[in-house]
Amino acid sequence: MAARLAFHFCSPLLLASPEHSHPRPLHAAPLTELPASTTSVACSARRPRMFILPSGRTRRAAMAVGTGSIEEVLPPSLNSTAEPPPLFDGTTRLYISYACPYAQRTWIARNYKGLQEKVKLVPIDLQDRPSWYKEKVYSPNKVPSLEHNNEVKGESLDLLKYIDTHFDGPALLSNVSAKKEF
Repeated sequence: MAARLAFHFCSPLLLASPEHSHPRPLHAAPLTELPASTTSVACSARRPRMFILPSGRTRRAAMAVGTGSIEEVLPPSLNSTAEPPPLFDGTTRLYISYACPYAQRTWIARNYKGLQEKVKLVPIDLQDRPSWYKEKVYSPNKVPSLEHNNEVKGESLDLLKYIDTHFDGPALLSNVSAKKEF
């Protein structure tokens, strides 16, 4: 079975495949349990739809928001033999792992706000982590982390708030105080 990207970010999550004419609920199945024929994971009509596409030499992901769609060629994960990207050169980078659900939530927020051109993805291989990541980028050595304005921040929920307040695009969090408190 080819490796596939799955995004578990809203409820209900539906699984569609050629064998099933109607989508059926997907209850957070691990990637290895997804049928090889899986073509897409869709959420409710008001939420973005994330498509699962087979991976080859380069991973590809597409996200449809409303009537427009954006397709992105995903870079390969960096391992211990990879050279570090130039740090603090003014480029905003989101360090993630494709398999980490905490990193996926920040990646989804980046895509939802339409920041694919402004925030570069830097995928890290968590099984063969580069030593420079801990030494030069983020000392807790966890993903996700965001390099922005010559600072590196981490923790996915903090990053969601940061992305929401520091970048243009649709709001991720409600502005209503009662909802925020809840």
